[in-house]
Amino acid sequence: MALLGLQTRPSADANPQSATGAHTILVLKQLADNFESLIAAGTKEEELQVFLKANPFILHPSAECIPKKKLGEDFVTDFVLVATTTQGPTYILVELERASHQILTKDLVLSGPVNHAIKQTRDWDVWLEKNKAYIQNKLPGFETPSYLVVIGRGNALTVEESAYLRSYNREWKNTSLLTYDDVLARFRSTIINLEAIANGAAGPQ
Repeated sequence: MALLGLQTRPSADANPQSATGAHTILVLKQLADNFESLIAAGTKEEELQVFLKANPFILHPSAECIPKKKLGEDFVTDFVLVATTTQGPTYILVELERASHQILTKDLVLSGPVNHAIKQTRDWDVWLEKNKAYIQNKLPGFETPSYLVVIGRGNALTVEESAYLRSYNREWKNTSLLTYDDVLARFRSTIINLEAIANGAAGPQ
């Protein structure tokens, strides 16, 4: 709560106490509404990237966010998320695609844009395997990363399509595919959990 509060403070001069509790919850809810409006408008991935760069906790509640991280001269990621654990940092390389892209064809196979995005993460993985010493010098503690592709909308998927998408995700060892609605749902769930914590900390009124 404190971390998200500090990240969402309106200015450096704001009262530190306003960075927690009810103020933070209100700011996060507004950000969730803004994000929903962006994806509903079919906003290009470049604009979504700008929004997520400013509000990286939408993708991960506590990870450091590195935008446009270059992999040598060959590739550029949309984001690298660095989450700190007691065992060392974990790295998630993120590929953003358009919210307007179709995820599955009528035959329930992955669409062209999805396959292109997955291929991009595979290219990163091959490059990283070949250049371990280089990337470990750039990203301390870097070992086996995971990959996240965000593409398309999930709210229009049928029950069967959702089942196939979950099946594809189970198949991949180190890659996850989320729709923008999935990202929004996870963020709203985080807000609900934080609100419950804040209300519990406040005690009975």
